Amino acid sequence: MRRRFWAKIPKTKLTTIQKKGQDVARNGNSFSVKSLEQLKGRLSPEQEMIQKGKSFLLTKINNRINQLKPFKARIANMPYLKDEDKNSLVSEISGEIAVFESFKPEIAKSETKEDVKNVADKIKAEWLKSSASISRAEDKIVTLKENQLILEADAGSAGIQKRIDNLKASGKDAKNYEKLLSDYDKKITDAKRDVKSANEKYQAISTTASEGEKTQLMKDKDQLLKSAQKDIRDAYKIIAQGAREDFDRRYK
Repeated sequence: MRRRFWAKIPKTKLTTIQKKGQDVARNGNSFSVKSLEQLKGRLSPEQEMIQKGKSFLLTKINNRINQLKPFKARIANMPYLKDEDKNSLVSEISGEIAVFESFKPEIAKSETKEDVKNVADKIKAEWLKSSASISRAEDKIVTLKENQLILEADAGSAGIQKRIDNLKASGKDAKNYEKLLSDYDKKITDAKRDVKSANEKYQAISTTASEGEKTQLMKDKDQLLKSAQKDIRDAYKIIAQGAREDFDRRYK
C-alpha cells in the first residue's frame, strides 16, 4: 500500500520539552487552513485528501513551533550561560522557528497532491535539521553548565586556601583545613578530567561516520558528565562537612 504523501513528517519530539506541542486549536494560530468540516460536501475525494494533507502539515508545523518557543525562552533565561553562547543558541532556534513559519504560505498555496508532497519534503528536511540543532544546543548547554560549576568549585578551593593562610598567619593549626582542601581538590580534579573527556567525545562525534560509533560516543559522553556531576556534588559535601566541623570546634 502506498504511503500517503503527508506521512513523511517524522514523529520525533524534543526530549527536554515533551508535551509542549499541544493541538494548535487550543492556542490559536497566526495562519489557518479551512477544516474539512467547513468544506464538507464541496470537495471531491482527491480535493478532500489534499485538504487533509494541508491541515496535517499545518498542525505539525504549529506543534513544532510550540516546542521550539519554550526551549528558546529556557535558553534565554539560563543564568550560567555567557551572553555570547546564549545569543548564538537563541539565534539558531529563532532561525528554525522562522523557517517553519515560512512554510505556512506554501501550504496555503498548494493545490495538488504534488504541491503538498513537495512542501512535506521540505518540512521533513527542516524537521530533521531542527532536531539536530536542538540536540547540539542541549549538549552545549550541559557542557557549559559543567564548566561553570567547575569554575565555581575553583573559587571554593581558593576560599579554603585563604582560610588556611589566615590560620597560619595567626599561628593557628591549619591541618584540618589542609586535609579538607586536599580531598576537595581531588574531587574537582576528577570532575575536570571527566568534563574534558566528555568534550573530546562530543567533538569526535562530528568526525565519525559510523552511526554505531556516534551512539557509543554519546553514551560515553553522558556517562562522563554524570561522573563529573557526582564528583562536584561530593566536593561540595566535603566543604559542608568541614564547615560543620569548624563550627563545632569553635563553639563546643
